[in-house]
Amino acid sequence: MLKQSDGDVALAIRSVIERLSLMGLVDSGETAMLQELSDVSFDVAAGKKDPTAAYLTVRRAHARLASSGHASGTALAVASSVLGSFTLDPDPGGSGLVVTYARTSYGTQGAAIGAALGGLLGGPVGGVLGGEIGGLVGGVVDSCLDKK
Repeated sequence: MLKQSDGDVALAIRSVIERLSLMGLVDSGETAMLQELSDVSFDVAAGKKDPTAAYLTVRRAHARLASSGHASGTALAVASSVLGSFTLDPDPGGSGLVVTYARTSYGTQGAAIGAALGGLLGGPVGGVLGGEIGGLVGGVVDSCLDKK
């Protein structure tokens, strides 16, 4: 998909989310929410969005999914991965928390998401295979972005 999107990682991720929808793994509302979370992630990573505002957006979306009672496991896994990309640390000045966006490896994120999706689709064996494939795809994205 990265090749089909001419190396545009944001476009490739949008395509993956659309494919999850076509496979029936996320519903239309979840698809829109995951697209929004993807956009927020890319914006904060590019310095276009304040990390605290981005974190609050992602946290609210995750909370809506988790408390809905009918969210798909796939949507929860992806939203959890995005939420896990933020870190909260005490402000050295003592005035609250400092939120940062952790620039983590796509290989690690891909493995986590792949394992969750694989586990949902194929049990433990699917989880292992999904983790391997997710890690491989994430590693390719890392290489394309020269993150390693």
